[in-house]
Amino acid sequence: MNEVEAIRRHLSRYQAVLCQQIERLYNALEELQRASLLLFSVHAETDDETINAWLRAEGFAVDPDGFFQSQPLLAAFREGAAPPEAISVSWGRNLLDDSVARKRLFAHRAMGPHLKHIHDRLGDVGWMYYQDASNVALQFPFIDQAKAIPWDFDWTGYHTYVSVCPANNPERRIRWTPPTIDYAGEGLILSVSIPVWQDDAFLGLWSIDLPLRYLYRDFAGSKAFPDQEQWITDQQGLLLLHDRLTAEIDQSRGHVALHPLRDLGGEWAELDWPATLAQDAGELRIKDANGVPWLVFHTRVPEVEWRLFCGLPESSMEEAAALRLSKAFQQVADGNFSHRVTATSSNALIAALVDEFNKMSQRLDQAEQERERVEAQLRQAQKMEAVGRLAGGVAHDYNNMTNVIMGYAELALEVVDARNPLHGDLLQIQEAARRSMEITRQLLAFARCQAIAPRVLDLNQTVEGMLKMLRRLIGEDVELIWRPGETVWPVKLDPSQTDQILANLCVNARDAIDGVGAIMIETSNTVFDADYCALHQGFVPGEYAQLAVSDDGCGMEAHTLNKIFEPFFSTKALGKGTGLGLATVYGIVKQNNGFINVYSEPGKGTALRLYFPRAVGETVEAPTETLPAAPLCGQGQTVLLVEDEIAILNLAKRMLEQLGYDVLAANTPSKAVEIARRHHGAVDLLITDVIMPELNGRDLAARISALFPTVKILYMSGYTANVIIHRGVLDKDVHLIQKPFSTKEFAAKVDMVLRSAQST
Repeated sequence: MNEVEAIRRHLSRYQAVLCQQIERLYNALEELQRASLLLFSVHAETDDETINAWLRAEGFAVDPDGFFQSQPLLAAFREGAAPPEAISVSWGRNLLDDSVARKRLFAHRAMGPHLKHIHDRLGDVGWMYYQDASNVALQFPFIDQAKAIPWDFDWTGYHTYVSVCPANNPERRIRWTPPTIDYAGEGLILSVSIPVWQDDAFLGLWSIDLPLRYLYRDFAGSKAFPDQEQWITDQQGLLLLHDRLTAEIDQSRGHVALHPLRDLGGEWAELDWPATLAQDAGELRIKDANGVPWLVFHTRVPEVEWRLFCGLPESSMEEAAALRLSKAFQQVADGNFSHRVTATSSNALIAALVDEFNKMSQRLDQAEQERERVEAQLRQAQKMEAVGRLAGGVAHDYNNMTNVIMGYAELALEVVDARNPLHGDLLQIQEAARRSMEITRQLLAFARCQAIAPRVLDLNQTVEGMLKMLRRLIGEDVELIWRPGETVWPVKLDPSQTDQILANLCVNARDAIDGVGAIMIETSNTVFDADYCALHQGFVPGEYAQLAVSDDGCGMEAHTLNKIFEPFFSTKALGKGTGLGLATVYGIVKQNNGFINVYSEPGKGTALRLYFPRAVGETVEAPTETLPAAPLCGQGQTVLLVEDEIAILNLAKRMLEQLGYDVLAANTPSKAVEIARRHHGAVDLLITDVIMPELNGRDLAARISALFPTVKILYMSGYTANVIIHRGVLDKDVHLIQKPFSTKEFAAKVDMVLRSAQST
């Protein structure tokens, strides 16, 4: 990479970071806007007596400073004892009887926890506040109003209100204000605001105050070269950030004086600023106040309409180019012929040397092309890895919520008569939750985050055991051909994963066939040598058992082949598939240290060949797990249940109690240890989530086992973690139930663990 590319990439990277920060702020504002509209709708019919009762209960009164606010909350704040989710209200005594203001602030009364969650999520932001068109406002975090504004402060003249009011923002867009002094004395800030409209009525706005450093803190300290300088201007050419020039602030008057770009001197004073603004990005060759030539790159930041500048003295670029060329020649001397040099200097000698170097390297084009091909494969692998991590993270939270939906639907079905219309609705909820569960399990399989219990299997026996089910799955019009190889090497796989692979591949193959066709399943042995693996990214030399599924369907083009393993990518019509089938197969194969080759041509069908490492050991038959017709009940055993997700905790506690267990419940590890120490009887079973605040599940199990040596342990998780699982494989003798689970599954697992040998 040459100096020009390095600076451009540096500038582009920070622009992307800044745009991401801005998007996070916009998402938060839109979330707050939706919340207000929902609350206004819910409380539209709230009567004055309800509001008066709330005001009395909260101790609202006009204080000596003229503010009508909760006096107990204000006193607690001044003593440092206010709750972290407390909201302050800018309500002057002149608005005491304003019915609109009363109703809208009443509607927001419980938003504190939500505001705290958003504030924590955004990080180093200042205040978040709602300004109502009725000239009242609320702020988070809590602020002592008397230290910031007078009681009769006119919010309709505040800069954020002015920026989004109907007269100045008929498009109803999110707006930024110029840098200003924070009314609470926190220094130089920017504010970003979103209007709140209901049909054609302007109700107010939400704003977020940002310290100026919030958006440019990384840019200020990160440089590609020591001599590099960088700065930020607004669209008027005023410097928001520069190493030598800063904003001059008159704190007492709330006055900000920003230096214009021309104050840098030299040719900056003569810069055609309108022409520069007209470009999304560009470069300038310009002399500074000392007459030093600079090469400066600039780019626009949408939404805030900032312009980022990065510059380097041309002399520094020549020195860097000469050093880079010297290193390039050394690389050639060391046998590395893949390097290329781009001339960026006006020095004729350096330019000639660069030209000769590139001519010398020209004969190695073939090796260079091969390198690019391998890099493309690596980028694809990295993309798949990144998407996998994202998918696993989404599935983690999704599993918890799905478990709550499934569990309570199941409990409700037990008490609702089948003739009741609600019974059918509950069945629909349960079915939707079950389908959601399957999607998350597929996501976890793709992300290689599902817990597995692999066994040494005979592939031929495993496939033969599924043939009957597969034939039902693909239908009568498609012929299923089975060609087992002779003496196929054993593989180490979880039997359930083998079922997933075959079901997904056969369904995809069936959907690729228009009308009558055939699907062939084959097994064989394959040995990869070093030469083959050198030409195939990700393959490792060794002995492998091959499982191949091919069809005579429509086949695929190259651009489709490049995406088939990405989750949610599908060529099927809307509603005909989730796009997770091949993503699931990909995750399972990678989790088991295998490889995949895909061969396909339009009109000629597709063949997927899966390779699994040869396993050592005796093969075993995959056990068939069946749930009892009715949940297994307990005999009054004591269960200590620990789960930090309250909804899951309450659901599991209710399930266990209905099954006949005595339940001790805790939502944190510390509470669980305390309950266990105070408990006088025995604790037969500890059921704990794997990942929690304070302690993980395994460490908690060790502490409880120290108090009750005979206690059995059952872990719950919606996502695997290395605490009890390594590369997705359960530690020996560890019991785990994957979320989401039904009452029957939960009952069977609890009963099995209680009957098992002791584990920790």
